[in-house]
Amino acid sequence: MVRTADRQSPCQPAGQRRRRSRRRVIAALSCLMVILLSTVGMQGTTLAHADDDTPSSWSIPQYDLTANVDRDGNARVTVDMAFDFSNDRGRGPYLTFVKRQQLTDDPDHWRMIDYSGFSASSPSGANSALRITDKDAAVQLRIGTQGLTYSGVQRYRVSFTVHGLIAPHNSSSGLDEFNWRVFDSFDVPIASAKVKVTGPAAVSRTACSVSGGCQAVSSGSTAEFTASDIPRRKALQVVAGFPAGTFSDQAVARLDKRYHVGNTFGLNPATGIGAVLAALLAGWAAVRARRRSRDEEFAGVAAGIIPPGGEGPVQTRRRDPEVAVAFQPPRDVSPAEAGTLLDGSADTEDATAGLLDLAVRGHLTITPMNADRKGRTENWSFTRTPHSGDKLRDWERQYLDMFFGRSSEVTTAELRGQHDNNTLSVTTGNLNTAVKAYGWYHTDPLTLRLRSLGAGLGVALIGLLIAVAGAFVGWGLLGVPVLLIGIVMAVAGLMRSPGRTAKGTAVLDQIKGFRLYLTTAEADQIKFEEGIDVFSRYLPWATVFGVADRWVKIFQDLEARGVYHADYGWYGGNQMAFNMAFAGGFASSLNDMTSAMSSSMQAASASSTSSAGSGFSGGGGFGGGGGGGW
Repeated sequence: MVRTADRQSPCQPAGQRRRRSRRRVIAALSCLMVILLSTVGMQGTTLAHADDDTPSSWSIPQYDLTANVDRDGNARVTVDMAFDFSNDRGRGPYLTFVKRQQLTDDPDHWRMIDYSGFSASSPSGANSALRITDKDAAVQLRIGTQGLTYSGVQRYRVSFTVHGLIAPHNSSSGLDEFNWRVFDSFDVPIASAKVKVTGPAAVSRTACSVSGGCQAVSSGSTAEFTASDIPRRKALQVVAGFPAGTFSDQAVARLDKRYHVGNTFGLNPATGIGAVLAALLAGWAAVRARRRSRDEEFAGVAAGIIPPGGEGPVQTRRRDPEVAVAFQPPRDVSPAEAGTLLDGSADTEDATAGLLDLAVRGHLTITPMNADRKGRTENWSFTRTPHSGDKLRDWERQYLDMFFGRSSEVTTAELRGQHDNNTLSVTTGNLNTAVKAYGWYHTDPLTLRLRSLGAGLGVALIGLLIAVAGAFVGWGLLGVPVLLIGIVMAVAGLMRSPGRTAKGTAVLDQIKGFRLYLTTAEADQIKFEEGIDVFSRYLPWATVFGVADRWVKIFQDLEARGVYHADYGWYGGNQMAFNMAFAGGFASSLNDMTSAMSSSMQAASASSTSSAGSGFSGGGGFGGGGGGGW
């Protein structure tokens, strides 16, 4: 019998043993991939709000905004901003603007704030190249370019048009309110902020709020608001009231359908009937699912052998056979696909191995950037490299396209600014689809688990209904066992390993044979191949099997004896950088991935307001956002 090696996280602590730098870098590289993929996979939902690495010396001495609002509610905005980089050089500022907000008085809709016509310039002569990242919840502007940095005070001007900041004929104030949360998540302090709003009629009333207080005055059709010493991540809200009827019907903000549990899975007669049917089918589905979870195998052939044409008599596998050691991985199988087949589920570690495999195969390089005086690296560059000699699978091509977007290079600083990035979820979904398309499963693992989850939730819903209904006549306890059974079915369904086809089982045996080689071979037993860097080529496989640490140690010994010399071309083409990366703070710098730019995106995704609340009584505030430097 083959002993199954535990798949361990590449980011687990290394313990108290001393490790040589190259060995540490491999662990750090694996950790890098996990952090990157977890970051881009999670930002579409909720992001952990962590302290960022924005230099404490950076600040905004002056933030002046003017908004000219027409009768249709279109505000033409100009922001004149001074950004002080002090002695900690930076490329430029970035600004984030909220595009949609939850409505506390209308949970079925998003209130939309629409932006257009962005432009940027720099009166002080700094680079003002503008990159716009437009996502569902927010739009982000990044000013500057990768190769140019500045110190001291630089000035920037940003212009755009925004619609959706008007609350016509507010029920509380009786006025048409221009109610703007100008910002709420700047990652640097603002010394002085001035907002000037000019409308199509005389201003009737003004108000503003910010930490530390602010002043609001009006004259004719213009309202001016001033505030000073605004700490980082504090909000500035300004309100200008105009006589009711000042704005046309076109000024009303656009609403978009918001889907949530209450309006998609609400309890009604139809769902009640469906739950009863699910309960009747639960026993049948459980028996059928159990049968389908068993692996098939080709009858009358050795483990790992696929008959010619992939066809032959098939039987249910009753026990795992012994497999022979394989000195090479299965042909036309990638490490990520192997990891998916091993446990029946594509996860972050499989996607990690996939990205590392693409780097080793020459499709991207990983390069440290911007090391400080102590050798710590605060930024990393991932560069996509055209590679015509290696054919990409469909899921790999989409993986690279989504990771890099329209650019051939992406940095950790840029990844901080990404929002609603679903690279990880799409990639793992594509992996699940791929292993089914290869004929390794009858149904892709994700679909099967979702079906099992649905069946369990159906039974749990029946239990809940029985408990609620029975409570009125004292029989509520009858529903508790049914509810618990449904919960257990749902959890078991998520953890369930789908049954492999005979072909999938044969490929699995080949993978186990190669795993046996990587987990047991000593330095003198390594099989070298002509023209192939065995160390790098099999490193992603060692990552999938949870033995990357062991694999690195073997080749450390080989290099120390002068038997083998690895090629680190996929690591920026620089072996010295590879050897020294850990000493430069490789792993610790990666934990800044969810810092300055992602924090403002988090604020955008959680933004909420009320259409009915008056800004003069502290309610609402449309818009929001913030920014910082990069």
